[in-house]
Amino acid sequence: MVRGPGQVSGWAGHAVTIPCRYDRTYAANVKYWCRGGLRHACRMVMRSDFAMPRGGRVAVTDNPTEGVFYVVMTALVAEDEGWYHCAISRYIYDSMDPVYLKVKRLLCVVCPTVVPPGCDSGFGWDGHLLEEGLTQPAPRAAPNPTANPEPQVTVFTKVLRKPTPSR
Repeated sequence: MVRGPGQVSGWAGHAVTIPCRYDRTYAANVKYWCRGGLRHACRMVMRSDFAMPRGGRVAVTDNPTEGVFYVVMTALVAEDEGWYHCAISRYIYDSMDPVYLKVKRLLCVVCPTVVPPGCDSGFGWDGHLLEEGLTQPAPRAAPNPTANPEPQVTVFTKVLRKPTPSR
C-alpha cells in the first residue's frame, strides 16, 4: 500500500527529500513519517495534516493525484541517521515501509591553515579533501534497531591546489 525508497542519503547541513509512493485508494488518508526500526515502536515525526512548526526541520506534503507523498528533512545532522518508516494511517492497521537514512559528511584532511568551507577539521597532510559515501545500499530486510547496517565506505580524494605566488 505504501512503498519508500529503502535507503536515502543526504549531506549533513543540507536537506533530503524522500518520496513515498502509495495506492491512490488511500488518497484521503493521513500520511506520516515516523522514526524507529520496528513498526510498533515507530515514533511519529510529522504528519501530512500538520503544517511544519516554526523552526521545524521535517515536512510531509501529499500529492494524491500522483499517489506519492514527500518527506523533506532539512539541516541534517549525524543524529538523524537511522531507520524511519513511510506510513499511511488506516482504520485498524497502518501501512508502513522502512527507510534507512544515511547522513554523509565531508571529512577534510588538510593543513590547519587551509580549511575549505564546510569541512569538519583541518588536520593531516596538506592539500587533500576526503569524502565519505556509500557504495552499497542498506539491506531491505526487516530492520533491527539495535544493529545498524554495516555500509561499505568508499573514500574519494580530491587534491586542492594552493595559490601560486605571483612574481
